[in-house]
Amino acid sequence: MDDNDEKGEQDELEKTFKPDTGLQYGSAQLRMRHLVVKGILESEKSYLHVIDQLVNEIFFLQNLSIVLKPSHLIDPEDVTTIFYKMDEFYTIHKTFVSELEAKVKNWSDDQQIAEAVKKLVVYFKGYEEYVHNYQKAVETIRNFQRNEEARTLLEEQMKNFKGESLKLEDVLLKPVQRIQTNHLVLYDLIKHTPESHPDYLVLQKVLKLSEENLRVYNSAFHGLSTVRERDVRGKSQEGRQLVKSGFMMEVSKDKKGTRHLRYVFLFTDILICTKHKGGAKLRDVSFKFVWSLPLHSLQMHIREGSVKYELKESLEKLKYKIGNLKVELREEMLRADINKEKHFSLTQKKAVRNVEKLKKKIQEQEASLVEGLPRLPLNLTVERFAPRTFLFPTDYEREEWREAIDSQRVKCQLLPPVQLSTHDCEQLINAIKLHTQVNGIGTVLLKTDEEILTGSLNVTIHKMQGLTRGKCDMYCCLEMDSYGHFYKKAQTRTCRYEADVSWNQDFELDLDGSQVLRILCYQAMGPDEGDVIIAKCALELSLSWLNSKFNEKTLSMNDVSLTISIRHTPASNGIFGVKIANVARRENKTVPSIVTICIEHVEKRGLDKIGIYRVSGVTSDIQQCKKLFDKKSVAANNFAEEADIHTITGVLKLYFRELPEPLLTDSCYQSFVQTNQLQHEETKEKCMLEVLHGLPDANYYTIVSMLEHMIRVAKRSAENKMSLSNLATIFGPILMHPAVKETDIDPIVQMRRAVKDDRTHTYTEIIYYYLKLANSGKNLRRSAS
Repeated sequence: MDDNDEKGEQDELEKTFKPDTGLQYGSAQLRMRHLVVKGILESEKSYLHVIDQLVNEIFFLQNLSIVLKPSHLIDPEDVTTIFYKMDEFYTIHKTFVSELEAKVKNWSDDQQIAEAVKKLVVYFKGYEEYVHNYQKAVETIRNFQRNEEARTLLEEQMKNFKGESLKLEDVLLKPVQRIQTNHLVLYDLIKHTPESHPDYLVLQKVLKLSEENLRVYNSAFHGLSTVRERDVRGKSQEGRQLVKSGFMMEVSKDKKGTRHLRYVFLFTDILICTKHKGGAKLRDVSFKFVWSLPLHSLQMHIREGSVKYELKESLEKLKYKIGNLKVELREEMLRADINKEKHFSLTQKKAVRNVEKLKKKIQEQEASLVEGLPRLPLNLTVERFAPRTFLFPTDYEREEWREAIDSQRVKCQLLPPVQLSTHDCEQLINAIKLHTQVNGIGTVLLKTDEEILTGSLNVTIHKMQGLTRGKCDMYCCLEMDSYGHFYKKAQTRTCRYEADVSWNQDFELDLDGSQVLRILCYQAMGPDEGDVIIAKCALELSLSWLNSKFNEKTLSMNDVSLTISIRHTPASNGIFGVKIANVARRENKTVPSIVTICIEHVEKRGLDKIGIYRVSGVTSDIQQCKKLFDKKSVAANNFAEEADIHTITGVLKLYFRELPEPLLTDSCYQSFVQTNQLQHEETKEKCMLEVLHGLPDANYYTIVSMLEHMIRVAKRSAENKMSLSNLATIFGPILMHPAVKETDIDPIVQMRRAVKDDRTHTYTEIIYYYLKLANSGKNLRRSAS
């Protein structure tokens, strides 16, 4: 963000805050409120125009009945029955439009319209009587139309309704529909009215009154629906729109909890679940109908109850496999692009084939990820329909779908239920040409290296303001995607909210083809109740605004604002201080090159050196070797050929010390310690191997390689004086000691600090146990178990 943008934002904040009322004048919410009110006014004017025309019809037909004999054409009583209360409607809405028009003309952010809206709702009794009379009015019209002359007369009169090709009974239905419209208007108005606004409490009361009116209306409308069912179904079919669609994971109600990947369509009045049949070309994409649920009486809940949905497979393993495949795919795509002009060359053909093979492998792995990752349930129930459950990978996706369904469900409650046959559903979904994909992998992989975000994102959650729920416990969660799949990355501590809440917590998030950062704010409700999402937002991550300096942002989410700071640290090509999984993935290897190169040189020319790994190398040489490894492993390997062997061992130890997380990981530390304390030897051995095998792939392969290397070093202990015990004493603190934050400290100083750590003895014991186990002939590899 440049200086002009920052200044503009500051000016906007300064002019929009007005302390005497607590309202943020000019805020997005109040601007939306103004637009909503203007929309209400336009809608009322259109409705008033229709009522005005109907009132004119009353005068025309009444005058006609006076001129002609009543028995010849129409009786004055029939006119009253057909146009029942229409003159009252005109008077009420004419007054409302006049009041609202004056308020809109003199609009300000604290303008109050609630009392005017209240008058419409209070007048509901007149509409209730109109609904009860509607069926009688329709029957009167049909009797009237049996006379050919009368039918022709009505048809001519209906032409006065410009822009509409409707029958009289259709036009008379508009006051019935107005009850529903006024109720929906209240939802929109309340949504965009701040709780501190003078209108807010009055609108809430009006909404409750409107809801009570609707309950009465629905019972009255039930009889009417049988008369109008066919017409309403036809109009619903014509007005049906696709609101949202996407892949979701459905879980069956059987004991196994079988998962099925579904493609779901949310229309304005029905939810349709399909099986997606993909194809390479758009015309090959189709959807097979599975089931549907009407939204009219649909109920949702997110509580898991007694059923717990867990990850089907190790998330880290799947992510690691997919990450490696994506690195390979990008390399092959680059290779294919370089040789694209050589259409018939063997290199080009091979690259193209490899690209297709890798894409297929990624699709297979991602299918496993999409199936196994979701575990947050959304349960759907409709009376007389089988209950359905969808699983979502994150709260954000679940809340998005819940909100979308709920929004349409509220509107559908005001209309009679409409059911579609299987054939109708299939026609509807296959008429929508969508080229669907499971996630955004394609859009990310096709970007250039410069466009893809890598490195880390530093996010500080500062504070939240604007919540009017009184005292409550609040926390925030951060979600971020990796090549289109979203994962929960971090969570703040829970804080007590009063006037505001401050966390001021810092998080460092790894970027891996990430495009979006999601922030969700929760109210903690206790273990017996599900925590409630009160606000959420998504930030699109882009190099156009991210930089190495912290950028403070205030995010508006519903009625609250959240202040955060965000900074991007690009990934360096170096390996020191970088997570070992990232290095292994970047190099497309199970063990980072620096480890294999150093092991190779030690075993080639250092096994007979006294004090190997104990004797320190020259600090300046170690730092020079470190710089070369950070730049390019080939250059470092050439340097290592001539370097002193203690420089090689020194740089290897330094690499492990500077890892941002110890090789045996912080998360597994307690498992290693507690398992090592087991007394039963057979149980201890099995459990120690299980903990070792549970490490992330890069950590596991590296530690096993190091342990096997140390065994080979110890076999020459008669020459190098380095026994298993000595090696465990050196490597225990290095491989398990907490990560070093200051990477420019002298390696000797780092080692001395490690020795002073009270837990050093524990570190040594654990490494020594694995060394003894391996030395006894036990295979430490996963494949052996």
